[in-house]
Amino acid sequence: MQNGNGKPPSHGTLKRYIIFFILSILLAVTISIRYPFYPKDYQLGDIARSNIKSPVDLFIPSTDSTIKKGEIIVREGERIDNEALNKLSTLKLLHDEEGFTLKKFLSLLVILFMSIVLLYEYAARTIKKFVLTHKDIIFCALFLIFMTLLIKVLQLFFNYIYIDTAHFVYIIPILLFGIILRTVFFSEAAIIFSIFFSITVSLTFNNSFPILLYTLIGSILASFFSGRCETRNAIVKAGLYSAFFLGIFVVFLGFVTGDSIADAPPKVAFILLNGIGSSFIALGLLPVIENLFGYTTDIKLLELANLEHPLLKEMMVDAPGTYHHSIIIGNLSEAAAESIGAHPLLTRVSAYYHDIGKLKMPHYFIENKTD
Repeated sequence: MQNGNGKPPSHGTLKRYIIFFILSILLAVTISIRYPFYPKDYQLGDIARSNIKSPVDLFIPSTDSTIKKGEIIVREGERIDNEALNKLSTLKLLHDEEGFTLKKFLSLLVILFMSIVLLYEYAARTIKKFVLTHKDIIFCALFLIFMTLLIKVLQLFFNYIYIDTAHFVYIIPILLFGIILRTVFFSEAAIIFSIFFSITVSLTFNNSFPILLYTLIGSILASFFSGRCETRNAIVKAGLYSAFFLGIFVVFLGFVTGDSIADAPPKVAFILLNGIGSSFIALGLLPVIENLFGYTTDIKLLELANLEHPLLKEMMVDAPGTYHHSIIIGNLSEAAAESIGAHPLLTRVSAYYHDIGKLKMPHYFIENKTD
């Protein structure tokens, strides 16, 4: 049996699974990228051509010692002795273990594909409001790739300059994901994709469970406070409120995982910067998303509700009676929408433009006649 478009019922599902599979491949490739921290093969007696620093905290089994991240193993111009060669060999072994392998890539691919399919199918079958078109799914996939690439680039940058990502991970604008998805879509979609985003970020940071919790709670908070962003200031406030409560969560999560009290202030400071940065990036991205994908967000509705809009000004001049009627209906319908918990801004804008067709022949309608 076929549907009205002449396609089998499974066509939409197959197309959706193809999108999810391509998304999983791209995310698995991005997550698999590692900073190539082993410089070159040195032999005993060679001269170091540059300073060689440890990109990670490196444990040396033979000497039962640890080299801190950023610590210089061999300085430029020094000769490689047995101790330095032992450290470099341990570093190379670690690089080989954490490097790209087909087994790791395929494992990531299966985990990501199963996660997104299960989450989506569960939501589609059990949540009535969870309805996404293929365009919506493609947008979510592209935004997931964008966020993962952003996180990976910042992670590689921190490794390159030998900064410990244990604290700097909190400055990465993960709140941006929840703000954008909740502003564009409904809360159910934001929550489902936030769960998948949290899994992706956790895999990016070596399967870190605290990072998974941090990303999940942050995305949910950002979605919650971005529910009704009817002004640009509201998006900034959403970022700040999300960062404030996320900071409290991270402090107590740190106590559970054994962090000291001294670690709390820098984490909270970075999270506050995260909230501010995420909200301002969201303000810059939303117009681009609206134009590229044709979405109408609350920010776009605010522009349409501006009485200085060219179409409303034209109505005011050419059809003053219709204009006055539309403004009155807009105010009344907005009050009614607020009283029943509907969308007041959308209702008001719809009322403003509900008679816009009368501009073609305004004199045909009695409210525009001056006689």
